[in-house]
Formats: sequence, C-alpha cells, structure tokens
Amino acid sequence: MGKYSNIVSSGSSGGSALNVNDEGIVLDTSVTKINFIGSSVTSVENEDHEIDVTITPATAPVDSVNTQTGEVVLDADDISDTSTTNKYTTSDEITKLLNIEIEATADQTSSEVPVIDTNDHYVGTDVESVLAEVGETRNINGYDLTNPNSMPDIAFDNSTRTFSCSVKTGQPSFYFWADDKKITKTTTQSIQLLNTTGTYYIVFNTSGTLTAVTEDVVTQDDFYAHAITGLVYWNATAQTGLAGNEMHGKLMDPRTHHYNHSTFGARYEPGGININGLVDRSKTYTETTSGYFWDEDIRHIVPLQTTHPFIYRLGATGEWTATAPDNSVGFENGTGDVVFNEWTGTIWQLTQSGSTTDYIIHFFMATPDISGFPIKKVIGQHGYKDRNAARNAIISEMNSISTEGLPSPEFIFLYAYIVRQSGDLEDLEDGSTYYDLRLSKGGAAGSSGSASVAADINVGTTNFDNLLSAADTTTQLALETLDDHTHDIVDGGVI
Repeated sequence: MGKYSNIVSSGSSGGSALNVNDEGIVLDTSVTKINFIGSSVTSVENEDHEIDVTITPATAPVDSVNTQTGEVVLDADDISDTSTTNKYTTSDEITKLLNIEIEATADQTSSEVPVIDTNDHYVGTDVESVLAEVGETRNINGYDLTNPNSMPDIAFDNSTRTFSCSVKTGQPSFYFWADDKKITKTTTQSIQLLNTTGTYYIVFNTSGTLTAVTEDVVTQDDFYAHAITGLVYWNATAQTGLAGNEMHGKLMDPRTHHYNHSTFGARYEPGGININGLVDRSKTYTETTSGYFWDEDIRHIVPLQTTHPFIYRLGATGEWTATAPDNSVGFENGTGDVVFNEWTGTIWQLTQSGSTTDYIIHFFMATPDISGFPIKKVIGQHGYKDRNAARNAIISEMNSISTEGLPSPEFIFLYAYIVRQSGDLEDLEDGSTYYDLRLSKGGAAGSSGSASVAADINVGTTNFDNLLSAADTTTQLALETLDDHTHDIVDGGVI
C-alpha cells in the first residue's frame, strides 16, 4: 500500500467495522486490527481519532545504473565486454561470418584453399601447389643493387681478421635474398677468418648466417642459393688482408653469374682509369685517373690514385705481399737495383736485376679492394736482356703470370710497362711508354696505340722440338730463335 492518509473506526466500543482510507480511497474490511511492524514505520495521531502512519524508504536505495541516474534505459552499446568472458559480436564481424563459405573449416591449410587460375598459368589448383611452382622459378639471391641504402657497409679489420657488415648510418636495417627468401638484419653481422693464408669468399647462407668459404671449396650453392657479399685474401705470415666488395645483385640469374665468373670475369668500362705522367727515363709517374670496371653485375668505382702499392709473391707457398703505396716505377727492395719476382723452383723471391735481366715488365691491375687503393702494381716474374725482348714478352707474361691464390676473376689488367735495372721507365719501340691492356682478358691482345707486332701473335708450340721450343710462344720469339741460329757453310751446301 502507499501512504495511509487516515484510519477511521465505526461502531462503538471498538465495534466491528473499520474504514481504511488509502490515498482517499475507502477500503472496507472486517479486520479489527492492523499491525505496522518495522523501525521504518511511524504513526502520529494528528486529529481526534485520526492517526498518520509514515513508512520511511529503505536505507540503501539504488543511486545509479551503469553510471547513469534518473530513469535509466540500457542497451548493448552502454556496456563494455572488455573484462567479461562472454563477448559481443559486432556488425562487421557478423558480415564477415556471413561471407565465409559454408564448407570452410576453422583450421584450413594452404593446400585446402582453391585457386581460380583464369589464365591457366599454373598446373596446381590450390594455394600450396601454386606457391611451390612460383618458388621453382624464382632462384633469387643477392642484394638490391638499385637501392644502395638497402645494402650494408662492409669492412675488414686486420688486427682481428674480422669481416663485418653493418647497417648504413641513418638506415634501420639492411637486407638481402638467400635461397629465394628476403632476410633483414638490424645489427652488425661479422665473421672471423681462420689464420690461414688463402682467399675467402664471405657469404650469407640460406639461414642468413654470415660465413667464410675458402676459394677451393666454393660450391654451386654459393652462386645459386647464398648471398655472396665479400672476399678477403689473407696473408698469415704478414698478418694482412686484401678485402673486396662482392655484393652481387638479386636481378642477375645465378647461372649467368656462375658462367661469367668462370669465363670472362671482371671487365673494364671504357672511358676512364687513364694513366698520366709515365715518361721515358723517369723513375716516377703522376697518377691513374678515376673510372669504372665491372665484376659481372657489380660496377666498381675506382678513385683517382696518386700512389699504388706493389704486390708480389714470397716463400714456398707464394703468399701475396704488398708494399706501402708510392708512385715509383720500379721496386728496389732496399737494394741498388730494381727487382723482379722470381720462382726459383722451390720458393718465390724478389731477385735483383742483372746484366741478362736488365728489363722487367710491371703491370697495373684493378681490384675490388675496399682499402682505398684498388689499383695495384704487379711486379713482373721474369727479367729480360733488352727492351725488345721485354716488349715482345708482354702478352705471354700477362697470360702466364702466376696469380695463384688471388681471386683473379675479380681483377683486370690495365697497363704494362717496362722498367730498367736502374729503376727508370723504358719506352716501347714506337715511343709509347705503356702497353694498354684494359680491353684484354684471358690472352686477348691489347694495344699500345700502334699496329699489332709479331709479339702479339701467339703460336702453338706442340710440335716445336728442333730449333724452336715450348719457350717460343709468339711469332716474335720464334723469329728471334731462328735468327740466333748459326750454320756452318761448306762446299756443296749447309751443314
């Protein structure tokens, strides 16, 4: 009941009738007594024979619902399910569920997902088999040469024999491809070489680990699956290394790379790497200019150099050794006369020139060295009695010079010149001071600015077993041998 306005009794001496007015409405009842129970119920006689009964509300009423007060209406948008076990489903999720095929399962694999191949490019009919077909045609390994910022900075530390690849300044990472997969590195990667003389190719293998492979055990995988990154020729005796850039690109087919490496090797790009200041009877020169040469798909940038180190072989194993860079025409090695790099039959050594070895051929050679001195001077390995003999032997010495141990496919010959015992430059018979070998490779003739001479024409020596021998490898040498032969003249003919 609501508020009781009054209770009226009718009859005498507590008669049998009682009128209860509730909000002005009379309730008839035969009840003669009403008990109000509870501490929240109070009654006051306000007039004669009238009592007001007051019922106080509960002590803990509802103050708000979901932070809302007044007449509250709630819907699902008013209540968060963040901390609840049961969750709501959104309109987008319902739409997504409706778009799932009826036969789809919750654990579908790529082999269970069909492919609609409208143009009939693939044999497979599901995602897994199509991906396998794509993988068979990729054969990607190497670097993105079109984006130099994606490539690492490479360096070699002689003191620790450590080759490292680091992220370029300002870049978050570097990346490459190995075994068709793109691999990203965010920290410096390094490898320490063995303390054993030899050439090491530095590669990232199929796991993305930087490794070192000696030249004699390079495998097909290094061309077809690994990311070739650098090379180092390490001299264990001198504790020095010649480190080079070998970051080949992912756009070159691996088989093409393998073919070019095994046949043509590095090639000169016309238009640069000129030599200045080679003057007859001079002991020094001025410089080699800047330019480019290619190692398959790597375009090596060669800076201007005013000094160049000599390189030569030493010891029983022929370890390649370098001098401090200078601009001298010849190398004296602390002696009064220049030296040539002789193989005695048991060891390689620097031998002082003499009366029959007065003229020596030296070569300028371009390498992928990252030390700042990519162009080297290679000391000739023979001495010659005169200028003509030396000039005539330029091509044959270039073809026969022992470069064992060096990664020769990565190098190119640039120039040959002749130096005398005194250390002076000797010009050629046509007045030029050097022989241009920049377009030569693997026995191809170069030019000195003049027409080809007999020394540039190689001859077969297989059947030379009388006056001529295996040493007469060019037309010029054969002619000189014949010219030196003498005959005794007697009556009736020649003996």
